[in-house]
Amino acid sequence: PSFDAYGTHMKLAQEYLASGRFFDAEEQFIAALSAKAGDPMAAIGRVHAELGAGLFLSGSMNLRALLLEHPEIAGVKYAPELLPSKQLTEKVMSRLNELASESGSRARDPALLLAYLGYQTGNTEAVRHGLLIAAGEGGSDPLARLSAFLTEIWTKPPAPKPAAPTPPPPLPGNDPAHIQQKGDWQKI
Repeated sequence: PSFDAYGTHMKLAQEYLASGRFFDAEEQFIAALSAKAGDPMAAIGRVHAELGAGLFLSGSMNLRALLLEHPEIAGVKYAPELLPSKQLTEKVMSRLNELASESGSRARDPALLLAYLGYQTGNTEAVRHGLLIAAGEGGSDPLARLSAFLTEIWTKPPAPKPAAPTPPPPLPGNDPAHIQQKGDWQKI
């Protein structure tokens, strides 16, 4: 069997993430990205490790880059074991909320992370608050556009599933009730 550098690094990174070794996890996710450049799973794992380690600026920059490069994963919710522990996530969200409440453009990056963690944990208040701040004054800068896109995905209810189509009525002569009434079922 050949050596799978990507798989080895991802497995080790996930083990480190689960045990709270966030700097080691980040290092392994970076190594996985070296083995498989641009891989969105390694990239989001890296963001999760950076969140756990308190590397909020790096986490924000990497989350922004990932979502701009792979918008299709914006609506993905990850299993709790792929995020920092619930207790740590609550502390991180509290700190991000403080940072997002500062005045000026410096608040936008932590606000994006706050919205992301809000989405992952089902905290709609954090999602809305974070995206509002991350959007800034709107306009066409990349974070404002990304915030508008994420607002559509993270705050809008999913479209209702279409009703199952009504089956067509049976053709004349193929109605089981009709066949049984006439006793034709034995001839079939």
